[in-house]
Amino acid sequence: MTFFIDVDSKVGRNLVSAYSVRKAATGITFRKGRVNRYLYAQKVGDTYESKKSVLKVIFRE
Repeated sequence: MTFFIDVDSKVGRNLVSAYSVRKAATGITFRKGRVNRYLYAQKVGDTYESKKSVLKVIFRE
């Protein structure tokens, strides 16, 4: 499953705090009792680009 969090809502702010999310482009996985955080985008010049290798890790089944 994939969830997107509205960080402007009260619930979203609570989740950001609970999982130590520091940037909008953060993926969190919950596998085998472990929580992992991944930064999946980086700034390149004036734009942001996704890190495809990190996205593969986040969305693997």
